[in-house]
Amino acid sequence: PASRLGHGRAIRSLGMAATKEEAKSASLDYSVYFSLVSRLDDDNDKEAGAMFSEAIIDGIQRNPYAAWEWGMVNRVAGDYDAAAEVHR
Repeated sequence: PASRLGHGRAIRSLGMAATKEEAKSASLDYSVYFSLVSRLDDDNDKEAGAMFSEAIIDGIQRNPYAAWEWGMVNRVAGDYDAAAEVHR
């Protein structure tokens, strides 16, 4: 999990200088990180209409600062809906 978070943070530190492709890669890294640090087993347990699985939500609750970073990366990637949901 630490390498995923480290890679995502390295790209996030570029700010708006990161390309959309880099930001999307970092967003995926954060998503995988939250799944790995979750206390739940299944990452495919999305409720109807939910953007994130329960495992990702649990991971977000374990590291809220990284969740804020993930939202910022989503903004750079142009995925404003995901950014808003993460920052909620």
